[in-house]
Amino acid sequence: MTRPTAHLLLGAAFVFGAFADEGSRPTPSYTDADLARYAAMRAPLDAAEPAPTPAPTARGRAKRDQTVPDDLEREAAQRASEERYWRREAEKARAQARRHEERAAVLEAQVEERRRAASRARPGSAPPAVAAAERRAQAEREQARRVIDEFEERARREGALPGWIR
Repeated sequence: MTRPTAHLLLGAAFVFGAFADEGSRPTPSYTDADLARYAAMRAPLDAAEPAPTPAPTARGRAKRDQTVPDDLEREAAQRASEERYWRREAEKARAQARRHEERAAVLEAQVEERRRAASRARPGSAPPAVAAAERRAQAEREQARRVIDEFEERARREGALPGWIR
């Protein structure tokens, strides 16, 4: 590195360093009194036993007695309501899937009957209606699976617990 380049870089470092110091805030200094005050505020958090709560005033007691159930009771009631909802929804989805499965079973029985009738009339051949009924039966079974899968996905996205939808 040449001498003029070194001087230029050294000068730039001083100039930029001076500008950087102008905008910075001073470093705070703490005294023993500050540390004692902070320690007193943190003592309940560090102690093994909880901090003593101040005695409630008459106004505070009256207000506390008039309040609705506390947060835990409210949360338990909310969860029970959600559980009932998801159990009802699960039963609806299972009933809908059951209907699709029943339709598929009826169609499959018709397919078997048509195959037997066709094999008696012409062995080795099946009418086109048999293939169509087979496709409809397969579609019904797929619809039954889709109903359950969509319900489970919706329940998962909305935060239902697994035990609620079984």
